Amino acid sequence: MTDTAHLQPDRMLGVRDPNPLVAVAALKAPGMSDSEVVRIAGMRNVSEDVLRIIGGNRAWMKSYQVVVGLTKNPKTPLAMSLNLLNQLTLAGLKNWVE
Repeated sequence: MTDTAHLQPDRMLGVRDPNPLVAVAALKAPGMSDSEVVRIAGMRNVSEDVLRIIGGNRAWMKSYQVVVGLTKNPKTPLAMSLNLLNQLTLAGLKNWVE
């Protein structure tokens, strides 16, 4: 077991912390994998600040799954969600509407 795999549950707890400073620090921790970011983007119990940071990171926004997760998340700021709708495929938009 690697150190990053051992710390993953702790990092996910930190991202869901009600204190925005703790949540943002957990998100910016080194070793954050793309799969973790995809899971966080879809979580409905994270702060808006965390979703803004994910949306502002160009490397993470290259992942279509992150874009879909952010657009479906009701806590994502409206302006960000509307801008991300342009990046969805037709099939993604159909799934989003359902």
